[in-house]
Amino acid sequence: MTFYKLTFSIFLLIFVACSSNIETNNSEETNTFVQVSTTTTVMEADEDIDWGQAFSNFENYWKPLLKENRPLTDEELNITYALRELMDQEFDYFEGKGGYFYLEDFICNEKVRGMSPGGYIDEIHPVQLIDTDAYNPDGFWGYCDSASSDEWKSTFGIPFFQAGIWWTFVNTNIYDTAITDCKKIFEICDSQWVLATRVKIEIPEDFLAQLDIPEVENVVQDIQDTSARDYRYNRGVLRYAPWQSIPLVSKATHAYEEKTIDPDHDYIDYFIYSVDFPQFNEDIACNKEINTAITNTMNSFISDKKSILENYTPKDAEEDGYEFWEQLLVYYDIVEVSDFVVSVIITNQSYSFGAAHPVSYPVSFNFDLRDCSEISITKLFDVNSGYEDVLLYEMKLQVCSPLYEDLCNQYFEKEPKSLIDLEKCCSVVAISQYGLFINFWEYEVSGYAQGAELILIPWAGIASNLDKDGPYADILREYSQMSWLVTPYEPEWDF
Repeated sequence: MTFYKLTFSIFLLIFVACSSNIETNNSEETNTFVQVSTTTTVMEADEDIDWGQAFSNFENYWKPLLKENRPLTDEELNITYALRELMDQEFDYFEGKGGYFYLEDFICNEKVRGMSPGGYIDEIHPVQLIDTDAYNPDGFWGYCDSASSDEWKSTFGIPFFQAGIWWTFVNTNIYDTAITDCKKIFEICDSQWVLATRVKIEIPEDFLAQLDIPEVENVVQDIQDTSARDYRYNRGVLRYAPWQSIPLVSKATHAYEEKTIDPDHDYIDYFIYSVDFPQFNEDIACNKEINTAITNTMNSFISDKKSILENYTPKDAEEDGYEFWEQLLVYYDIVEVSDFVVSVIITNQSYSFGAAHPVSYPVSFNFDLRDCSEISITKLFDVNSGYEDVLLYEMKLQVCSPLYEDLCNQYFEKEPKSLIDLEKCCSVVAISQYGLFINFWEYEVSGYAQGAELILIPWAGIASNLDKDGPYADILREYSQMSWLVTPYEPEWDF
């Protein structure tokens, strides 16, 4: 859910404290309750923590991460409600059955009896945006299981019809670091709820046969040549700080190991280092070249930080009446690990005594796994296509969404630079199957307080400007054929 429920948390704590045998009395309910009671156990062990404040802090962390509002049309709402009425006709409390739908090889059944877990979805439910009187449209709906897997999934919100596709919200691992990221902002932070994102689903034929859904011709639209560009859905700013995770991208933890460098040099007690970075496994193509490039960059970060000692030392600072200290923190994001590309963003956050605040500088690594060379982003484009202007416009669409133009002009102090200028300093671009991730330097389009904005330019927005005969044409062609990645945010595109 997108709202805070302290009342339920207090009830749950009391309920668990008074029911020590509840986890074993009903095996059918065990999964549901264990998932919620795990946090409750921690709560009892850490009685000194203000859990109400911890939950409230997570809410404050989560709200800025909500994606752009995408209300249903009146027709889409009518179709959505028509399906709900059909599923309501199947609802039978005593027989324990209700509506159902398919999610890949999972079958998802509406929960009929028992306690329901709470959850946060990462956007305001589209039904709620058009029908403000709708009761709890983003609440828990049911569970999904599969005969081929022991895994089960939780679904939230009534199934809904939008842009010719049926959707719901399902628990996801893309926010696995949410609590950790939140604790980097707030002193205490926690949440009991499942985190869920939008996914496509398949409605059974026995329901569809009773619905009047207009047929829509599936045409791959060149959004650059139509007004569709200005009206399509845009994800907006995906994050504002390097310690936050990037939505959409897989963590790819199977592909690398995290390594740490602990520097040792003169006056080391006056320096704070946290230098963690990925090193890719031997089964990843070009791992030696990638790992060497990343390691060299880490050593460069450290060398730059300790170079201050060449001009000024803690002893000098003491003589001048100052307290000397230096800090270097490194954050990284695995943007893509595929058969074609490895793409990584690494951020160097430096803080020095006397400075008002830390300053961060991102770098990116984009490797073509066919020959282990680094990808030149500009060579993705046809130089005669006017791609610079198109990219500028696409950046503005994402940076300003969902703000109105006048508010956007107040918030973002400078227009984004051209791609060539961005690559010179100090923003970076990372290639992925979804499009181009652009991580702005924290002073690039706004002030320091607003953060280091990261956006995604979908391939559909720049498809006409890509070089069909260029060095990366084969990779782009593979990306264009990944139909399972199509969303209203990342439309289908031809290459």
